[in-house]
Amino acid sequence: MNRYALPILLTVLIIAVPAFGSETDTWKIGGYFDVGAADALWSDHRYLHGGIDLTCSSEFSLSIPLTYVASDTGRSLVDTSIMLTYHPGGSSFWIGVSLFQGIRLQGEDRPADWYHYMQEAAAGYRVGLPCGFYLEPSLVVRDPGGMFHESLELISAYVSGYDRLRLCLQLGWTGLRIDL
Repeated sequence: MNRYALPILLTVLIIAVPAFGSETDTWKIGGYFDVGAADALWSDHRYLHGGIDLTCSSEFSLSIPLTYVASDTGRSLVDTSIMLTYHPGGSSFWIGVSLFQGIRLQGEDRPADWYHYMQEAAAGYRVGLPCGFYLEPSLVVRDPGGMFHESLELISAYVSGYDRLRLCLQLGWTGLRIDL
């Protein structure tokens, strides 16, 4: 099933991006990383989170987040997804949901079912900073509908630090503009 993940991810992205259109024919591309992951400095795991953001209108954007979590025991995971975010009325407040999300467990003692699917819902608030930078506190809820309960339990037991709730503080930049 793992070999089908990238084609599915790319297909969803290719179909979803043109569907939203752009009222100004200008798209913004940026990147971000989670400075709130600093709590991993004093815990038993390392948590790195960042991603690419594509803003196609004042209300909609697509994000491709990438998360790497590693424990001191040699176990780790890589989590990536496509997330659709909605800014009601073009406001700074946003809500988002993952359209596709895959998690790969890594390590010598990884379980036989080492690739899992998940879903996330998130909400946050973007605070604009000078030069296209922004600071964005957010709350991420993994498996909000309980559909992937067994997968979340297995993943959380395998790698500490991958919990159902995650508070994030992302520092990002959206300075690259593409005129269509």
